[in-house]
Amino acid sequence: MIIFIYGQDNYRVRETLQKTITQLKNKLSDKVNLTRFNFEDESSNSLKDFEDSCKTVSLFKEKKITVLGNVFLSSSSNEVLEILKKWDLAKDREIAVVFYETLGEKELVKKDKALFGFLTKESSTSKELLTLEGKKLENWVVNQFQETGITIESKSLAKLIDVISTNEQNETNFTWHLKQEIDKLIASSTSKTLTEKEITDLVITDREEEIFPIIDALANKEHARAFALLYKAISNGMDPSYVFSMIIYQFRNLLCIKDMASSPISAGLPSAEIAKQSGIHPFVVRKTLEQARKFELEELKTKFNKLAKIEFSTKNGLSDLTDELYNLSFGV
Repeated sequence: MIIFIYGQDNYRVRETLQKTITQLKNKLSDKVNLTRFNFEDESSNSLKDFEDSCKTVSLFKEKKITVLGNVFLSSSSNEVLEILKKWDLAKDREIAVVFYETLGEKELVKKDKALFGFLTKESSTSKELLTLEGKKLENWVVNQFQETGITIESKSLAKLIDVISTNEQNETNFTWHLKQEIDKLIASSTSKTLTEKEITDLVITDREEEIFPIIDALANKEHARAFALLYKAISNGMDPSYVFSMIIYQFRNLLCIKDMASSPISAGLPSAEIAKQSGIHPFVVRKTLEQARKFELEELKTKFNKLAKIEFSTKNGLSDLTDELYNLSFGV
């Protein structure tokens, strides 16, 4: 069985890939052997390892899920096509081969017309994730909020899309950026209905340059610098709830990436692959990997639990968020 997922919408390609893997695991059985090959790295042995995995017969009758990424970007796309034909993988029910590409149809055809034609014809599922626009984009954003029980006003929705459209000129990264802001709004929202004011106050615009040095200082354990930056930001009118939501967001990233880096399965993965598997923007992954090396995994879990306690305390009126932020700078 072959599944082909592609399109310029990087985030939704990744999202669909993860959902597909989960569905396959549930469908095939508990005994599933999952392997991943990223062909973008020409120095790897992805081609040989892929064919070897096709030859190997499991003694335990395990089903196989083999994920192939960025084949069209490699010099091995023709050889991959030959392997698919040689082992008749389109009809093999013991192995599910999942292709994912972050390019649109025109780009893929230009790079390897034969492979694209084979995949679109022989795949049991072939799905192109086009860049969302208009009503489809609005519905997608609304659904992201509804999944957590939050509604967004029509003016707020228009404001959010407009701000991200202005700040993110690369359409392939648009949904990545939008999803990040949605997650931060969900984390910081104090009601079940998101207002236009919250969009104005919380969504990153030019304030991005001001907030990330604070997070860097906290991650680097530079307590005096963190305090000074926090004091300056809040004194200049930055909303403390926005600052706190950004801190939670970045420490969640740290915990996720540190956990992946500590896992025997995902340790050593390139940052681009970590981005695809984690759903975190590639730029943020590269930035966070450096910070994650300065923490032990258990230390990050402890710090994240402390952030959760602060969130509970401030939202229930038991403490003042600004005071908690200043305390935070001297030892998260």
